[in-house]
Amino acid sequence: MTVIKTNPATCNVCGDNGGDVVSTLTDLEYDTCSNEFDIIRCGQCGHHYLSPLPDPSELMTIYPPHYLQYNIDGGDGGDKLAYRVKDRLDSAEVRNLTKEIGEGGAVLDVGCAQGRFLDLVRQACPGVKTLDGIEISEKAGNIAKEKGFNVFIGLLPDFPGQADTYDLVAMQEVIEHLYDPSGCVKKIAQLLKPGGRVYITTPTVECMEFRLFGKKYWGNYHCPRHFNLFTPKGLSEILTRHGFVIESISHKLQPAGWIVTFENMLKVKKAPRWLVKFVNRENPVLLALFTIIDMISLATIKKTSDMKVIAVKTT
Repeated sequence: MTVIKTNPATCNVCGDNGGDVVSTLTDLEYDTCSNEFDIIRCGQCGHHYLSPLPDPSELMTIYPPHYLQYNIDGGDGGDKLAYRVKDRLDSAEVRNLTKEIGEGGAVLDVGCAQGRFLDLVRQACPGVKTLDGIEISEKAGNIAKEKGFNVFIGLLPDFPGQADTYDLVAMQEVIEHLYDPSGCVKKIAQLLKPGGRVYITTPTVECMEFRLFGKKYWGNYHCPRHFNLFTPKGLSEILTRHGFVIESISHKLQPAGWIVTFENMLKVKKAPRWLVKFVNRENPVLLALFTIIDMISLATIKKTSDMKVIAVKTT
């Protein structure tokens, strides 16, 4: 089993290096390495983060070629049901995000994968002239390029985009993967036009699933690929630090998160192979069940395991 190189970590919200160990984890989903990692709750601000962090040289190890997000459409894994469900849920959100973008506008999707979000933008807002993406996976990025999108293969800090260019920058399920979330938010602020908006979705520890399964099994740990797990307060602090005003913070349906949680539990408990295979993100019965559970959660406590934040660049 591979042992990857790691480095010490500190809190990305306040910079403190102290706190309590919430959980000790291994890579249950992809089994890419044998290392153990701690989830630390910062003693100063309450932010949760992974420690130690995989060294940047190990990214291609912890994101293997069969990584699900790189095989959604046009890839080896075909068109995944969970992502077709996600597209349907996202369509109304995209229409809302793009309704104020004028003719000739520009949109950037950070972590665009095969370009599914950009597909939705093109459908919802035909007047958008520039549809750009950033993607670390050459395999996924090339599929997006084949759809006609302009895709930079690499990391956000290295993106050569011009300042004051974009009306909307989206980061869906990306900021939790970053070594330097604050620095990347600063970069996004530079890329956006004054009055432009950033749209971020990310797992949050302020949810029922974390309270129930956060000791070991919570699917959104996604160890060792999720480096940061935010609260609304912590993410808002980073955004306001770099000149954003928070427009809204809410939560969204994320049924696949529940499924991964139970899949993790079954693997740890060494359940029969057939049962582990049954509990997967392509199971329509489970997707429907956990969608209903998330809908009830939204209607009652107004929270799920995934939050969405919209913020506006002020200057």
